[in-house]
Amino acid sequence: MGGKIQLEVKTKPSRSGKTKSKSGCRTCKIRRIKCDECRPACHKCVSTGRTCDGYGIWGGGGKATGCQSIGTQKLEDFHAIPPHNGPSLSLTETPEETDYFEWFRFRTVTKFPGLFASSFWDAMILQASSNEPAVWHAVLALSSAHKRECFAGQSKMGKDTLLDGHEKFMLRQYSKAICHLTQSSFSAKAKSDTRIALVTCVVFICLELLLGRYQTAQTHLENGLKLLDDLEVNSSALLQHSEDSTDSSIMEAFSRIYLHAQFLIQPFQKPRICLPISDIEIPTPMFQSIEQARQHLHHLFSHIFYLTEQARHQSASPKTEASLDLINHQNHIRGKLTSWLHTYKASRATFLTRAPDRGAFAYELLHLYHLMATIMAHASLSTTDEWIYDAHAQDFATMLMKAIYISNTFPTVSVAIHGHDIGESKATMDMGWIPALYFVAIKCRIHRVRLQAIKLLESTRPLHKEGIWDADIAACVARKVMEIEEGSFYKDMHVDDDFEFSSPPGERDFLLPVLPDAYRVTEVQVLLPDDPQGKVVLSCRRRQDSGDLVVLMNEYDMVSQLWINRKEVRE
Repeated sequence: MGGKIQLEVKTKPSRSGKTKSKSGCRTCKIRRIKCDECRPACHKCVSTGRTCDGYGIWGGGGKATGCQSIGTQKLEDFHAIPPHNGPSLSLTETPEETDYFEWFRFRTVTKFPGLFASSFWDAMILQASSNEPAVWHAVLALSSAHKRECFAGQSKMGKDTLLDGHEKFMLRQYSKAICHLTQSSFSAKAKSDTRIALVTCVVFICLELLLGRYQTAQTHLENGLKLLDDLEVNSSALLQHSEDSTDSSIMEAFSRIYLHAQFLIQPFQKPRICLPISDIEIPTPMFQSIEQARQHLHHLFSHIFYLTEQARHQSASPKTEASLDLINHQNHIRGKLTSWLHTYKASRATFLTRAPDRGAFAYELLHLYHLMATIMAHASLSTTDEWIYDAHAQDFATMLMKAIYISNTFPTVSVAIHGHDIGESKATMDMGWIPALYFVAIKCRIHRVRLQAIKLLESTRPLHKEGIWDADIAACVARKVMEIEEGSFYKDMHVDDDFEFSSPPGERDFLLPVLPDAYRVTEVQVLLPDDPQGKVVLSCRRRQDSGDLVVLMNEYDMVSQLWINRKEVRE
């Protein structure tokens, strides 16, 4: 393994014989030495006790002791991935590659993490791409796909359509990244090589999600989780400072993607990234950052998924010995959720002070997901009893109100964070409001509340994506589930569906009869396509008057945007 590779810049030698840095920090430029370009302060300045004056309009600078924390980590604690013994990037860089990398640095990296700071996107991916050919080419492929989406808008290219320049470039870079990963000199046994593969895997997952190839993205995710096991990283690194922030940054990236996907998968898969509930100690009196609050809430969600799946297995078995253990686990989770909320509310003023642009917005978003977690935890042991959600009518209404606030404030916050976007892309790789609104639409049987959640989802169409979640697909599936459940139940009642999607529901809306349990479906499952022109498969179960379960199958065609097939299978 050699030192960090720099892109070659032709310069005239100075009188002292040193190379003048054109792309480094201002301090290194004045000293006429090559800068390592680490953020926020370069190591060459910090290691010699100098103050790094930063990178012009791109920011950074200062001494290492003044670095701002990202979540529970600090940038000065970040250990760069040792460079692979591959070809120097300076030998392969072209003007076209430079243009796409600039797009990645100043568009993709700032947009994909969403509201919450990420050590993976804020620091690690840029360092890794300058060190490793596999990561470099994967990043360029992702950048070209992102840039293409920004300018292509809603248009979809058929298989027989001549590929445009962005897509040709993406395919070439994707192929080069795979070649570097599979070359004979690559050893999966080395920890550093495993890290390189994992970083590249995250980029591949994001690329496939952006392209609408969901099954391929899922395959990459599963392969990445298997590699993550090889690192033997303790998941507690996400909740406390880790000596090796490289591993915790990688784990953070996978944790975000995996948990986000779990919201859509029904039944839930066994969590791959989960701490014992006894090890999750909620900080007091406040969270250090909004990212730390998010990480603790993520782990609580993982336990809810695990508990729900355990309860589902138990309900299918005549044995009931584990019932008391499941109840105790549920009580522990609910207690931790209460503690989380208490600390979270105490941290609000600090969040708003530290991040005025995004603080209030991020606070409401996490509060929205805490409400979702509270409902899910309460229902976790009643896997087929849909009536249990009726006890949370007020929580669903509060979720809706927070979603309305997010809808009203998002444009201003987005401009403050990202500036005025070029093109049409609305894609991020982190959680936003789609999973929460989808949950309200599927599980709340108050007609006005669930319909308004669907209308809010539809208000962001087209092109709004949050990782595996596509607003178009989520809205269509949610509306179809409502249609299946409600049927003609409200036909002879006075129901006013002509309301503004941003207006709050009134007292009259809660007086409408709640959908009877016999009309409801359970275990709503969605199979996403591996082609943006493919079909979405929706399945759910409903119990007949005879007591038999019937599986309802529906297919949604992405091209015609119509539900085309329907069938019932009796179990």
